[in-house]
Amino acid sequence: MSVPPFLISGSLAPSRTGSTIRTDHLSIHYNRRPALDDITLTFGVGERVAVIGPNGAGKSTLLKAIAGMLPPSHGQVFLGDHPLTGTDPRITYVPQRSGADWSFPISVLDVVLLGLARTTPRWRRFGRNERDRARQALHDVGMGHLAAVQIGSLSGGQQQRVFLARALVQCSDILLLDEPFAGVDVPTQETFLGVFDHLTARGATIIFATHDLMQAREAASRAVLLNRSVIADGAPADAMTPEHLAQTFGGAVMVFPAASPADAPAPEPALR
Repeated sequence: MSVPPFLISGSLAPSRTGSTIRTDHLSIHYNRRPALDDITLTFGVGERVAVIGPNGAGKSTLLKAIAGMLPPSHGQVFLGDHPLTGTDPRITYVPQRSGADWSFPISVLDVVLLGLARTTPRWRRFGRNERDRARQALHDVGMGHLAAVQIGSLSGGQQQRVFLARALVQCSDILLLDEPFAGVDVPTQETFLGVFDHLTARGATIIFATHDLMQAREAASRAVLLNRSVIADGAPADAMTPEHLAQTFGGAVMVFPAASPADAPAPEPALR
């Protein structure tokens, strides 16, 4: 996937040394019910990882725990060599679009500026430097011309691009995205893939949750199959086998064998 032309400058994604993040026997319970059970994973600098699983598998919970937003019931999250005890500016979490209140009267530019809130003193208003950074982030996702528009008037794909711009403006080492490809159009998907290429080439680590198997194969260099515990972890071709997918999704998945466009065999039968 080539980098979109509006990412040529790359001014919001400078080269960086990066940080590893790992979970050590991480478990999270909600009212004594396990959402995650004994998760041990290491995410290296520059990796692009798809966390794959059905609804309720714990994907969002894992991302929020890595972001320092959820305290572990057991185990620990480490950023570099140090335990993570809360949120950290080196980590940015992008929530699902469906969880936002799009009726709130706020402009696209102001949504992106909110990404700078945790590094800007509360008593100081956003100045020219912050606004320039926010505009550049919008430009980087092809949304600069809509900076003054109310966020709720945008399409789903455009709203998702604004969420990505809000993450870009923070220049974090680790970017966590919860279902970034859900309900977006093909141009937005390609924009995201171009941004991912651009960021990982400069040392950022990207971890995204998805239940879209085809998108995971295209967008990730590594796949983690999750259903409360880790089912498989590795290169997509190695991790996303019919057996692992059946275990992850409970059998409710159709697997198509890889083939060239000129050779289109019938799909394999649905796993049961």
